[in-house]
Amino acid sequence: MKAHFILFVAAQEKSTAFYSSVLGEAPILNVPGMTEFRLGQEAILGLMPESVRSMTAHEERNSIRHGSDFFQAVPNHKTRTI
Repeated sequence: MKAHFILFVAAQEKSTAFYSSVLGEAPILNVPGMTEFRLGQEAILGLMPESVRSMTAHEERNSIRHGSDFFQAVPNHKTRTI
């Protein structure tokens, strides 16, 4: 399973140029709203514009924006009742 790290950025194009330079590689995906770079065989770095990030109900109520989110993709997920 690959780990995906998503950074919400102010300027997708500038951030893409920066990470291309730092990583020494072109992105594997670069479309409006998402840029991805391969980090070895087991990880992906994603860049998403801050403008597409949705706020949670808690953040909306309190007008707080947190700096990161964590998402984990689970292949072949089956619902299990405990």
